[in-house]
Amino acid sequence: MGFRVTRAWKLALGLYVAGLALAFGGPSLGLFSPLSGPQVRMLFFVPLSFAFMAALPVKLPTKILIGLGLGTVAGFLVGPPVAAIKPIGTIFLRLIFMVIVPLVLTSLFVGTQSLGDIRTMGRIGFRTVAFYGLYTLVGAGLGLVLANTLRPGEGLTPQAQEELLASFGEAAQARVQNIQKPSFGETLVNIIPKNIVTGMASDPPNMLQIVFFAIMMGIGIMLIPGQEEKKKLVVEVFDGVFQITLQIIQLAIKLAPYAVFALIAEVVGLFGFDVLLLLAKYTAVTVGGLVLLFLTYIPLTYFTTPLNVGGFIKGIWPVMTIAFSTSSSAASLPVMMDVCRNRLGVSQRIVNFMLPLSITINMNGSALYQAVSAVFIAQVYGIPLTLPDQIIIVLIATLSAIGAPGVPGASFMMLVVVLTQVGVPIEGVALVLGVERILDMLRTTVNIVGDSTAAVVVGHWEGELDAPASLLKKSVRSG
Repeated sequence: MGFRVTRAWKLALGLYVAGLALAFGGPSLGLFSPLSGPQVRMLFFVPLSFAFMAALPVKLPTKILIGLGLGTVAGFLVGPPVAAIKPIGTIFLRLIFMVIVPLVLTSLFVGTQSLGDIRTMGRIGFRTVAFYGLYTLVGAGLGLVLANTLRPGEGLTPQAQEELLASFGEAAQARVQNIQKPSFGETLVNIIPKNIVTGMASDPPNMLQIVFFAIMMGIGIMLIPGQEEKKKLVVEVFDGVFQITLQIIQLAIKLAPYAVFALIAEVVGLFGFDVLLLLAKYTAVTVGGLVLLFLTYIPLTYFTTPLNVGGFIKGIWPVMTIAFSTSSSAASLPVMMDVCRNRLGVSQRIVNFMLPLSITINMNGSALYQAVSAVFIAQVYGIPLTLPDQIIIVLIATLSAIGAPGVPGASFMMLVVVLTQVGVPIEGVALVLGVERILDMLRTTVNIVGDSTAAVVVGHWEGELDAPASLLKKSVRSG
């Protein structure tokens, strides 16, 4: 179907022309000072990019990818002033976060009770936690091996170190002051909420408490003898709320290409290449580790499921773009659930049970980041880390990744906990703060790919994977 100029398009064009007239005529009337070069570029490039994306007759995942590319270009063209469009991305994130608590609560309750009995839940739960736990350990271990082998901290000159501390020291100190450092025992106790409403209302929500409460509710309804009509009614109410949240998300996701554009433009515009050049070796080691971790999922999926490599990547591509641009596992959850269910063919009950768990306990990319960063900071300060210290890093990185909130920057907050345990100055987080957002985008993407892989693998083990024929290996299709 060809492009048609509707009344809405005419109205938008009229408003844009009026805005241009005001922007260029305002200074001559003394209303405001003339626009700078970057502001002029933003005034033309951003609206035209949005119009291009709106008119393009392609599917939403492709449009999101185009938004990612155009937003990157906008960041380089405009620079820091492009942060003015960040509210578009913030609105999108808030729309998703608005329904994330009811989504996790209802989907996990419905998924838990649909397993039918405690034994089935225990089997699937054990496989899920074992998969996530082992891969998080692998991520932390891989990070240590790379950091000790390539030694990124030795490539940072004293001048660059002083520059980074001067630029980001104050911001890092502000973050460190707001970080709580609970003990392992307190972390375990805090999984059980005193008041579930408080856990839901906190900012960010305490997802581990919500997950625990939802699972306990699912177990509770399974253990009620008889009363099938009443139990069915409760499940239908929760399922109804779940379906409502999905519809709200379907509305919000239409904003995704423009939100992705705004979020990536802000990151590129604020940081550019300067900070990357100072931290080139550290960034390269961390990114390389994340890429290696990502690549391990491909053979795992190929050899343990009937999916082919291209089919798997094609299936999860939409959620990868959302995770990369938002840096949030929680914001990616609705899209991930839709992708695993409708594109990869994982059953609804596996999706409802596993994926809400994943955003709280599967942080393998984050564990790798914390291991590399801890060793990097120690190397910069000249602090030798013994074998017991490095074992502690692996364990703490794994444990602190479990339960970290699925919001942007959560892993950075957990890094302070890791540094504290091995005696590295926590002020050193200022050294990595400059590239934190960029690395956050990448590790969130790896986390989300791990979540999706786990759902596919466990779904296949449970006989609950019905993938489309186009995603299957040739040997499976011909058989």
